[in-house]
Amino acid sequence: MKTAQIMFMGSVALRPLKAAANEADFGVLREPDPIAFAFETPGWYLLLALVLLLAAIAIVRKIRKHLKNRFLRAALHELDAVSLSKMNVTNVFAILKRVAIRLFGREEVAALHGMEWLSYLDKTGRKVNFRGLEAPVSAALYEGKEPERMEKKRIMRNAKQWILTHAR
Repeated sequence: MKTAQIMFMGSVALRPLKAAANEADFGVLREPDPIAFAFETPGWYLLLALVLLLAAIAIVRKIRKHLKNRFLRAALHELDAVSLSKMNVTNVFAILKRVAIRLFGREEVAALHGMEWLSYLDKTGRKVNFRGLEAPVSAALYEGKEPERMEKKRIMRNAKQWILTHAR
């Protein structure tokens, strides 16, 4: 076997390419057997336990949220049950007041009326405009005059939107 000439570059020894090619005749390279994959190690059991715990926590949180918002679904169902032709604006605002008292507390909501109440609904809801409906709402609530059909639709749409998007 020939001795290869070794060149030093810093602290790394480099062999010339021809010398390395002469010495590299090792024959057929044998690859090792593939490593068998198995879930028998403790890390997999720990990962499974963590995933199951996170799934259980997510399910419990979802169930709690569903139960907590049951009254909102009931209020929406009540609003849906009221047909536009027979809709009484007083009933719609009674439903909204009940929901607001449940959400924000009696002390904060019960005394509100008139423009203050409409402003409060606008402030706590997203994409609602009850202040723009002040005249027909006031006429319906305080004078007993029912608004026109289009105004009733706007009131109903704003009421549903407020129940869906109120800020807690």
